[in-house]
Amino acid sequence: VIALGPDGTERWRKQGNKTVSTPALGDDGTLYVTDGVGTAWALEATTGAEKWKVHFAQGSGADGWSATVVDDTVLLGAYHDNTTFDTANYFLVALSASSGAKLWSTEFQVPFYNILPAVVDGKIILGDQMGSLYCLSLSTGEFVWKVPTSHYDSFTTGNAVVGPS
Repeated sequence: VIALGPDGTERWRKQGNKTVSTPALGDDGTLYVTDGVGTAWALEATTGAEKWKVHFAQGSGADGWSATVVDDTVLLGAYHDNTTFDTANYFLVALSASSGAKLWSTEFQVPFYNILPAVVDGKIILGDQMGSLYCLSLSTGEFVWKVPTSHYDSFTTGNAVVGPS
């Protein structure tokens, strides 16, 4: 992760263990980021100072996987170390934004290509790589509903957008 000033000069740099995810910026100026081997960091965005660092999973996506922060919850994608993109064992993990403590973890039976959920009214909306959509409770990680795809040979990047009803 590299922070640049308005004129393009480097302010600070943080080296991860592997490729890093797209970071998320919290309301308090904290930057949340993961690497490909299940480590998450909370960094002070203006200085790069480490607030916390936790190992939350055996593996975490980096290519197109993004951290999402809502209030005091950081949402991250994770998977078991020996998993390939053709098998299950993919998780959405919630960490405390203030401490990095694991709040909950929910397993999915279909892999994700990207993880970038939408969060609205205490609900998490996200899609898997096959096109199914899910709604989970932000506070517990429990499934609220699922809309399965009818095309199991399809492929989607998995991002969700929520508009007015």
